[in-house]
Amino acid sequence: MLTINSIKQRKLGVIKLITSGLLVLLSTGCFHTFSSRVTFHENPSRDPDYSETLENNTQDQSVAHFTETSYQMQVTKINTTMKNAMLNRASKVGFDSIAKPLGENDGFLVMIHSSDDSASDLSNKGYWQISLMNDQNSTKPAFIKQIRQKEYSKQFISGTTRWSKEFLIKFDTPVDGSRIRFSNGKSDLIFNW
Repeated sequence: MLTINSIKQRKLGVIKLITSGLLVLLSTGCFHTFSSRVTFHENPSRDPDYSETLENNTQDQSVAHFTETSYQMQVTKINTTMKNAMLNRASKVGFDSIAKPLGENDGFLVMIHSSDDSASDLSNKGYWQISLMNDQNSTKPAFIKQIRQKEYSKQFISGTTRWSKEFLIKFDTPVDGSRIRFSNGKSDLIFNW
């Protein structure tokens, strides 16, 4: 004999069965859809076609005042060899639009970590003096542009984080055989290849 409680329990059991079945169907569909739309690219330092050129053209330095690191800077020289490696990596990871900012001129990709906003802004000419030096003269950058898209810079610069800032610095002269200097009132950094 069916009582009101047993009918309620059966209805509740059927509802639980239907709900759990729907959850299983929806969750497997969501996972399938997610994985088929998202592409993950390896870290630039783990890309065998890119990492050796990146390593040969990259240097880093840190500046500490007392016991605290003021900033860390990583500089990648963009000469013809590095530019070709970047263009090959760009086509591999789907960032073909890099060709236009790289242009014809040589330059540098610079990543800086700093807790001081003025130190982390390389385009701040009141704080930073940047020059390309060789035996005869010193040249100011043709332009300094911050790369604001982290996904873009993560494909080409190892160690990019959400706290770092990345810049493209271009010169009207070739960078091979030259040194780039970053100076301010607190420090003087020279990167020499």
